[in-house]
Amino acid sequence: MRMAVALAAFVLALLAQPAAAADPTADALVVAYGTLGGRAVLGPIIGAAFRRGEEPFLYLPTSRLVLQAPVGGGEVAPVNTMEWLSAAGKDGWLDAVKGIPLAADDAAPYPDTESALMARRNWLSSTPIADEYFAKGEREALRLYGLPTSRPERRGPFVAQRFQRGALQLWVDAVPGSPEPGSVEPVMGGELLQEAGLLPGGPRPRLPDAVAPGEVISAHVAAGNLVAITYDMGSIDTGLQSVLDTLAARGLRATFFVTGDFTRRYEWALPKIMEMGHEVANHTVTHPDLTTIGNAIAAREVDNLDAILTARGAPPPIWFRPPFGAYDRRVTSVLAGRGYPLVMWRLDLGDWRDDISAFDVINIGRRIRGGDIVVTHGGLPKTAQAMPQLLDELAARGLKQVTLTELYAAR
Repeated sequence: MRMAVALAAFVLALLAQPAAAADPTADALVVAYGTLGGRAVLGPIIGAAFRRGEEPFLYLPTSRLVLQAPVGGGEVAPVNTMEWLSAAGKDGWLDAVKGIPLAADDAAPYPDTESALMARRNWLSSTPIADEYFAKGEREALRLYGLPTSRPERRGPFVAQRFQRGALQLWVDAVPGSPEPGSVEPVMGGELLQEAGLLPGGPRPRLPDAVAPGEVISAHVAAGNLVAITYDMGSIDTGLQSVLDTLAARGLRATFFVTGDFTRRYEWALPKIMEMGHEVANHTVTHPDLTTIGNAIAAREVDNLDAILTARGAPPPIWFRPPFGAYDRRVTSVLAGRGYPLVMWRLDLGDWRDDISAFDVINIGRRIRGGDIVVTHGGLPKTAQAMPQLLDELAARGLKQVTLTELYAAR
């Protein structure tokens, strides 16, 4: 506990500095993700934010839908994902493979969306589907689903109805491993786009097979000559460029655990870390001791950072480190539900301590062994000063610095 208190004071002191301007378009996506219900409603974010050609929008894909933010300011709104699929010639695939009906023709002009919904209410002829559609009110129905674009149609074991932003399925028959008969389930528009190959960046990154969600990890003794010096970024950026240059000069990559406060305070840092090929990991938004806050707040700390990072072009993170290394069974459960292991360490280089010098960091680094996970802080000048000698000594001992993914994939 004494270490946690000292670290908390250290972080708060370093954060008391002028902040750089945040990215307003990215932050608008983050706000919209939370306003629409976050992970609980939209599911996880499944890819980095992206642009489409010359369109003046930044898009953020979630499991359920894709959010669209006008570059330079304006209202964020979900896009009509089913229209993207139609434009790509995927209607036949949606019907034959996914059981989603073709869109019906409706040439009638409507002055606004509300008028169109009033005219199409008779399309909602399945009471269970209509009840699910309107479960949170008409406004929320239009935001999450858009207008109905087909009538309900039987497709094998379920009845399906198409909407502008996805589909709803009323399960009728019992099928092993499928929803219970009588239940209505959404078909996730974002996942459809990803499966159809219409989202850039490929599939969402996955944990190595050797690691499980909720697992607490600190070393990988079977990794031979590989080590992962990991960099926590929750404070200052002063030494970061030097650390990045040191790694680049040696052809090495690392894992950087960033906070949301750091990311927004130093907007240059995340793009530079990614540009140089490093791995970005989740360290919460504000660096709280998760054992002292409730589950809902802890979940928001994790989910909102996922949004902050992906809205700025990072792939969805697969690694998580609890601030101060503080966790308990409750925290572990929250993280497991989000697919995250908890990354601890076997060796702390101690650079956060006032009584530790760059020479001390190098000396502590001589204890690194193959398979180790090591924690240090990439923004501190003393860390930057120590890294060239520390990494060269590791290489002389036959040890190679790698990312966490590379470390665990080695098994």
